[in-house]
Amino acid sequence: MERPKKIIVVDASVVVKWFVEEEFTGQALSLIGNYEMRSIDLRSTQMMPFEVMNALRYNVEWGRPS
Repeated sequence: MERPKKIIVVDASVVVKWFVEEEFTGQALSLIGNYEMRSIDLRSTQMMPFEVMNALRYNVEWGRPS
């Protein structure tokens, strides 16, 4: 029998770190890796896309060339 996956609930601050280099970005990106390896499931609220876009809208680092 397959072991149940951990369910991780992410908020907008974690998702923003997937797009903008901030403190703890490495940990946030490791969640994506674990999700891709199917060792965890990620969940969020229905409002997540709106919260993330609002946070990125006011982030001075978003959209700036590296």
